[in-house]
Amino acid sequence: MEYLTFSGEIPAGEYGGGRMTVWDTGKYETLHWNDHKVEVVFHGERARGKYLFTNRHDEDARDWTLRRLDPAEPGHEDAPEFLEPMTAVPGGLPPDDDEWAYEFAWGGLRTMLLVCGGRVTAHDETGADVTGRYPELHKLGEQFGSTEVLLDGEVVVVKDGKPYPDGLEERRRADGAAAKRLKASCPVFYFAADVLHLDGRATLDLPYTKRRELLDGLAVEDRHWQVPRYYLGGGEAVAGASRQHGLPGVVAKRADSPYRPGGGPGDWLLIRN
Repeated sequence: MEYLTFSGEIPAGEYGGGRMTVWDTGKYETLHWNDHKVEVVFHGERARGKYLFTNRHDEDARDWTLRRLDPAEPGHEDAPEFLEPMTAVPGGLPPDDDEWAYEFAWGGLRTMLLVCGGRVTAHDETGADVTGRYPELHKLGEQFGSTEVLLDGEVVVVKDGKPYPDGLEERRRADGAAAKRLKASCPVFYFAADVLHLDGRATLDLPYTKRRELLDGLAVEDRHWQVPRYYLGGGEAVAGASRQHGLPGVVAKRADSPYRPGGGPGDWLLIRN
């Protein structure tokens, strides 16, 4: 019970050493428990339902798979693996400034991230599976737990506090063993920008600001995960800060705009530096 409200760093060498956060609280019922199979019913604030955890029958099996056993709630829709990204058209700062939200453009690789059953799958903007390119992102599944979500964002490499295009190109060309070797010297980060599906519900028709609320509400703490802030109004100042920090530009999004896969002309603008 001493860990019920604890959040912080446990020293290396101690039990549970590393970053510790409380992802959910509640009660659970144990239906089956042994070294290789755990079946429980969760009654938590976030996780609810019957789940099965299994691993391979190895002597030191640490990798577990998670599967929900009970029927989905009425109206539940499985998240798609991929949606064609909504696009921003080149333009200038909009005149009705207070009706727009502004984000920094990072010059990264547009990537859809699906987290389902604790497993992460990544697709590039064409729909190609690029999960093997980014082994750093695989452990994000542990942070999401039973949450099922489809995210739109960018994969970015950072050097000296700025996007590093050469490193990004190196990671784009690496896969499998080569990608694993680059994890330490040229790590990638996922800059999440939008939620398209969350726990059995499509969020495409929600306004941008509501989708950002959902994104900000995801309790994820990982060094390879970032949710860069957005700004309502003040486009001139955001564009100025972008130039000052050597970023590619700014993306302006109508605050009330839905997410239109593959489209959205006029709702999103790319203001290049």
